[in-house]
Amino acid sequence: MCTVITFFDSTNNMYYARNFDLDERNYNEKPMIIPIGYQINYKHLPSEKINHAIIGTGMIINNHPFFIDCFNDQGVGIATLNFPNHSYYPNNLDKNKINIAPYELMIYILNHCSNITEAKKLLKNILLVNTPFTKSMPVESVHWIISDNTGSITIEQDSNGLHIYDNKLNVLTNSPIFPFHVANLNNYVNLTPHDAKPTTWGSKIKLNPEGVGTGSLGLPGDYSSTSRFIRASYLSSHYPTFDNEEENIAKAFNLLGSVAMIPGSIINSSNNLEYTIYSACFSSKTKTYYYKRNNNPYIKKYKFTDKNKKGNDIYIFDN
Repeated sequence: MCTVITFFDSTNNMYYARNFDLDERNYNEKPMIIPIGYQINYKHLPSEKINHAIIGTGMIINNHPFFIDCFNDQGVGIATLNFPNHSYYPNNLDKNKINIAPYELMIYILNHCSNITEAKKLLKNILLVNTPFTKSMPVESVHWIISDNTGSITIEQDSNGLHIYDNKLNVLTNSPIFPFHVANLNNYVNLTPHDAKPTTWGSKIKLNPEGVGTGSLGLPGDYSSTSRFIRASYLSSHYPTFDNEEENIAKAFNLLGSVAMIPGSIINSSNNLEYTIYSACFSSKTKTYYYKRNNNPYIKKYKFTDKNKKGNDIYIFDN
């Protein structure tokens, strides 16, 4: 479970915000930077050096970085979100494609692309294959949203191949498939931020709105993927635009709060609490990564520096 909301200021600087929702398992994820010069090893491709420094949140397993969301020093962002029951990854390689395990996609894209146009071109030659990192870490069903200062795309792969969807909403949650989420918004065509006006039923029954907020009556408030998609799309599209970064970061965390899972509100099929573990936002304007844990009210910020942008070792920040 997760939610991503991307928005832009008046000069098209990107703010890429995401909630990471999970149960009580501890992945020991932390903000970190992969510097220019670090060597990345792939399952089916030659090793390569990092060309664009990458910042985001993830974990290190057997000396390999796994990101949950990340951004390169060119201002391109990508996040992985749970996508149960819908993805398909073949076991066999295709010699005419760039064969990549799903967990490798984010680093590969950010290392080779400076914008979405380049990402689209590269993705057309990529095949996501069912290659686990280890026997104890099977390939998970996920999809992705990639954004830069020009907009967003959603990436999903099923038995018919890899699909690249233009995401004009700049929002993504979880299953079902992205085209369903977009079509489902048509069921909420009456939602408006404007309060309802008094009306009359028939010739005798007069109705008056009780207080403010009546225009948004019917906005889903539960935590299902479809409801969070509707809520995130609706609230983000009506939230005022700001030019000041401080106000935009406040906007990002306010939006994320509106779709955040509160501890105790969701108990999953494994009988574990599921809630928003952390929230984060990347500013393409200042290349700053803002980060907040569920159990800490303070927003921390991390950014590229001369010290951490180049090197041979991953730079890990404290939570």
